[in-house]
Amino acid sequence: MSPLNEASACAPVISHVFTAEADPASKTLLECALDCVRRGWFVLPCHPRKKLPAGDVVPHGVLDASNDEGVVRQWWAANPDYNPAIALGPSNLVVFDFDSIRPFDSLPPTYTVKTGREQKDGIGGIQMYYSGCCKTHAHAGGGGEVRSRGAYVMAAGAIHPSGNPYTVIDDRELAASPEQNAATAIIAGPAIGTDEQETIAQYVETAFDAAEIDYQSRVANDQGGFKWFIACPWRGEHTEGKDFDTSSAVIIWASGKLIYECKHGHCQNIRQWKELREWMEDKVGARLVFGDEPNGLLDAPPLALVATETDATPQSTPQSIVEEVDEMSEAAIPPFDPSVMNGIYAKFVELVTRGTTLSPQFTYVIAKTIVGARMAGKVKFQNLDEEPRFYAALIGATGSGKGEAWRRTAKILQPDGALGTCEIKIVNSVDSGAGLKDLFFDPPVEQPVLVYIDEIESLGNKSKDTRNPGILDSMIELADSTSISRVLAKGKNGGSKTKNDARLVMVMCGQEGTAYTKALAGRAKQGLWDRFYPEYGVPQETGDLPPVDETDAIKLLIELNKLDYSGTVAMSAEAKAHIDDFWKSQPGDVRKKARFKKNLQLDAYMSAFGRGVRTVEPEDAAIAVKIFTRQLIIRRVCFSTEVPDRTGYYIGLLKNIIGHMERRIAAGEPPAQVAKSRRDFETETNSFRVNEGHIFERAWQVHSAVYLEKFTVKGANGHSYVKFLPVPWE
Repeated sequence: MSPLNEASACAPVISHVFTAEADPASKTLLECALDCVRRGWFVLPCHPRKKLPAGDVVPHGVLDASNDEGVVRQWWAANPDYNPAIALGPSNLVVFDFDSIRPFDSLPPTYTVKTGREQKDGIGGIQMYYSGCCKTHAHAGGGGEVRSRGAYVMAAGAIHPSGNPYTVIDDRELAASPEQNAATAIIAGPAIGTDEQETIAQYVETAFDAAEIDYQSRVANDQGGFKWFIACPWRGEHTEGKDFDTSSAVIIWASGKLIYECKHGHCQNIRQWKELREWMEDKVGARLVFGDEPNGLLDAPPLALVATETDATPQSTPQSIVEEVDEMSEAAIPPFDPSVMNGIYAKFVELVTRGTTLSPQFTYVIAKTIVGARMAGKVKFQNLDEEPRFYAALIGATGSGKGEAWRRTAKILQPDGALGTCEIKIVNSVDSGAGLKDLFFDPPVEQPVLVYIDEIESLGNKSKDTRNPGILDSMIELADSTSISRVLAKGKNGGSKTKNDARLVMVMCGQEGTAYTKALAGRAKQGLWDRFYPEYGVPQETGDLPPVDETDAIKLLIELNKLDYSGTVAMSAEAKAHIDDFWKSQPGDVRKKARFKKNLQLDAYMSAFGRGVRTVEPEDAAIAVKIFTRQLIIRRVCFSTEVPDRTGYYIGLLKNIIGHMERRIAAGEPPAQVAKSRRDFETETNSFRVNEGHIFERAWQVHSAVYLEKFTVKGANGHSYVKFLPVPWE
């Protein structure tokens, strides 16, 4: 029997007959949330048309769920488009969630919701609600899970990312859950060692609970730390042994270092702490933040993992258990925090976005780039020999408002259409490195240059080795230098000319991070990626775009020109201590990035200057920390792949996809569910969408021959299809 048929045998087709739709289509999202509250359920708001909790109002995610009608009304007053979700543990609910198989025939009829996911092979998402409480886990046969403690589901009326609503298809009373168990916790043994080790142990046990790894109480380790005997996640590959024996253990050394040790032949010297951590992260669908060191938890943030519930009383559950959150996906990027905007930057944002649905972050970064260009070479910073010349990298799909933010800001910089009114030379795109340098020799020669790139891929096409690679060379040269030389053609009297005050800033637009990685392939070692100042946004609902008020634009331009571009901005001792303490808390790989530290400090100085003061105070340092923290995540998600060329780019994407498939198989997922067709790989790498199938083909030929093997899957229509699985490691 094939793996697919085995899964089907565990999940017979349901025979229940559901009633007609029970939800009025006219209900608002707030009314849908209140319907849940009136049933006694706890709800929380998620971002519009998403499954990610709205961190601006529920910073602790599912832990902040409430059944207080007043609180719920306040949340939806902040944004009526919030997607309602139900926290299952405190609501005493168990939801049998079926994604890609039909519900089990053995389940009793109950309140049932059809999710908004698109149907595939005649199967759509079904969620069957029951009263009770149990541990969240995958159900037999795969294709979904039983969700309860620590989990949440989208409420009826919520909008799926596909655009389809969650719809009630059976509105009967809740039946009792076929699965019930108390929320018990394994009682830890006495702490052995330091308070620091005790703290680490609590984090580790919470991670075990989140990933549903069974473990025994702590015991002393011969080397002066803790040890837990655990049920190895890969025990299905073991040829002997029990769930708990002395062959599988997590050990914390006296130093705080964590190791995983399994002495079974299939795991020994292959599965270590790194592999165990990746398995747990894949299990919960989110990153488990373990702090500064790759093998330790010494500096783990307090909300990375929190204590699990006990005695069947809904308390705190792991924050990491959320629907469809991957640390490398754009869903992991937190919303922009408007509190970072102040002074003249806030005035730019207000005027540009007035009467529109535009998000503020792109205008904010553009305004900061403009002010920084005016300051460069004129305003000094205490204990920082750096100029605020930003290469702003705006990232967002069509409809996110990148280009519109720039065009409306340009109306302020050049309200009468004349160049130079803002004392910056503004150009749209460049065609060569020589042309870029020539801009600085054109009058007025003392002004900085702002280059706007409407689409980064167009710059990448111009800068190919066969065309004008000098464009990127000049960009990199001017990132940290103000000196340029231009060799003159013989027809122009020969010789060369030099300029020592050439200051370049840029505003670039790209639909996604991969647009930058492809356009600027092979430039990481030259420091270009660290030099970029990234900002991210998502498509917004289309609204009105009234003209920028010309009178207010002129007033704001006058205010911009009247700023005191001279002297030195100092930093108070309290602000410096705030920044230093934050920097010390960062992981080692971050602290090695000198450019990151400079950007952190620059943001603090820019905040103070923008609000018209000459000393950085703690409030400016706090703003800098907020910006830096979010930018780290944007960089991780959008600038994670450095490639030598476009073929290498697709090889890198294939490696990431195959690695994820390997972790799913190691976690026990049926191969038939993990297997992918070649078209799946083309879709997930986006090569199909961007018409780069010929480049993908070269990468596929190189990589698939070594790392993939064919796997035959039988579809619901009885036909057999060839897919691919990772080649097992020898």
